Amino acid sequence: MKKISTKKKVLLGIIIILLVLIYNGAYADISVDDLKKEYANEHSKFIEINGMQVHYRDEGKGFPIVLVHGTASSLIGQQHFLKTIESSEWICLLLD
Repeated sequence: MKKISTKKKVLLGIIIILLVLIYNGAYADISVDDLKKEYANEHSKFIEINGMQVHYRDEGKGFPIVLVHGTASSLIGQQHFLKTIESSEWICLLLD
């Protein structure tokens, strides 16, 4: 097995850092209006918390269940729960 020289490791590190910087410079946040058009529906509501718009949905009738997603997800990923909950007597609160 060949050993990678220190110069090659440094060069590889610099290339990785440059790629990350280029990616971050090219990436732009999606505007709130575009997000609303894409993901909001008739059940969507928005509240302002610390100057930030928070999206939530209030669906169903009956006893409330709160669904909170993880860091790298959104309430769209919880849609499959709604099919099960629709036929029951629960209110589903989805937080984004």
